[in-house]
Amino acid sequence: MLDSDERLNLPFITVNGKCFVATKKRLIKCSKNMFGYKFKEWNWSQIRNVFYKKTLTAGTLILNTVDGEVKISINRDGTEFAGEILRKLKRETK
Repeated sequence: MLDSDERLNLPFITVNGKCFVATKKRLIKCSKNMFGYKFKEWNWSQIRNVFYKKTLTAGTLILNTVDGEVKISINRDGTEFAGEILRKLKRETK
């Protein structure tokens, strides 16, 4: 699934069990349903902005994509770190 020149920069699991993997080329979402696995990916050119916010109990990554807003619920303690890594990867593709 990954190109030969891609490496994993930020693998993480969301609060509800979905897996995300960030590479220098794209962000990949993997989720499991009763028929197997489902994959969705966004190239960095499809993501306009990356935001994050934290509350007392949870964290959210917010991706502003060409298809609309994508909210990803993650552990509160890793929100800022994940948000900054995603922003860095986005900047590096410009």
